[in-house]
Amino acid sequence: MKYGLLGGTFDPPHVGHAHIATEAMQRLALDEVIWIPANKNPIKRGKQTDAKKRLYMCRLAIEGLDGMAVSDIETSRGGESYLVDTLEELKLVMPGDYWFIIGLDALAYFDSWKKPERILQLCRLAVFARPGTDLTSTLSRLGTGLQEHIDLVESPSKAVSSSNIRDMAVRGEDFSHLVTAGVHDYIKKNGLYQD
Repeated sequence: MKYGLLGGTFDPPHVGHAHIATEAMQRLALDEVIWIPANKNPIKRGKQTDAKKRLYMCRLAIEGLDGMAVSDIETSRGGESYLVDTLEELKLVMPGDYWFIIGLDALAYFDSWKKPERILQLCRLAVFARPGTDLTSTLSRLGTGLQEHIDLVESPSKAVSSSNIRDMAVRGEDFSHLVTAGVHDYIKKNGLYQD
């Protein structure tokens, strides 16, 4: 089995996440893409929506999308979420080939992650870059050895960010085109991002 892992805070999950998950699945011939909301992102500071609510929104976000699944592996484990720990656990219970789906912007900080060398032993990196972006400069800063672990997925990304959606919700603006109907209704019904 070939698995793609889409990790993140997903606060909230949006159409951009669905786009890159679908693109990665098609371009890399993956059997399944697993969305993994972090319990607590060690990099992001500031308030995060409760992990169980973000997990539930991810389940709403993948409704009707073939080949997508959501895992509570990080929210169940608790504490700060690290990819290397998640990969170690997944490899034990679900043997297979893994790709971690990552944007070029996040790849720039890969060397500051917990045990980056071990991550590269456990998975390949499916790096999303807009056509025309400069992967070479990022790789030269991180070291050329990284390149052999990367599958580049050039795709026009949807310019959507969770922080923009939260800001729109605070201002009372319509963000229904940026999330699925289920996620939109859940945010509205639970008054998320209102305080």
